[in-house]
Amino acid sequence: MVTDKFNKAFNGYNIEEVNAFIDEMTINYENLLNKLKEKEIEISSLKEKLDNNDNYSNNSFNVNKAESLRIIDEAKKNASRIVNDALIEAERLEMKREKIRQELITLKRKARASLEVQLQSLDDLDELF
Repeated sequence: MVTDKFNKAFNGYNIEEVNAFIDEMTINYENLLNKLKEKEIEISSLKEKLDNNDNYSNNSFNVNKAESLRIIDEAKKNASRIVNDALIEAERLEMKREKIRQELITLKRKARASLEVQLQSLDDLDELF
């Protein structure tokens, strides 16, 4: 209790003790107010840092998302180009295969014709003897 802290004087409590107590309480109150202001400044600073980090995170996310979309778009274009090139190559090989098949047919006809001529020549020899 506060009254236990002060000695009694002629007209109440000892004024010097009361004034000293009030001075001490004033200093304690001012110290608490200063600490409160410091904490408010610290909270404000931390909120600002948090906002900056949130903005940085959002910006990083947006940059990463944009980069991801660019990479996906580029991959789709490359895939289309690769498929298109493969189709062109397959068509070129099919045309080459068809040309070789035609050449083989022609070669077989010539060989058959040549063999028929030679067989005819052999048959003609048989008639001579």
